[in-house]
Amino acid sequence: MGSVNSAVTNKQKVKLKTKKNRKIIQNWQLYIFILPALLYFIIFHYVPMYGIQIAFKDYVPSLGFWEVNGLVSNTLNDFLILIISGIY
Repeated sequence: MGSVNSAVTNKQKVKLKTKKNRKIIQNWQLYIFILPALLYFIIFHYVPMYGIQIAFKDYVPSLGFWEVNGLVSNTLNDFLILIISGIY
């Protein structure tokens, strides 16, 4: 009995998938219309995040951006000491 129910649900899943694919193909113009806005957000909002990472790394120009060690431990330690000590 369990296998019959799972077969029915698999058929329903396939049917839903084909309906979604058919709708995507029918409305391809809408996806093209959304593409410039999507590219705008990717280019101007996500790509600059790599540059912002320099603020949190021990950046040495001669090594390049990708060769830098992770977070600057000295800066993080200094920040934690400042907060914990109560000077701030």
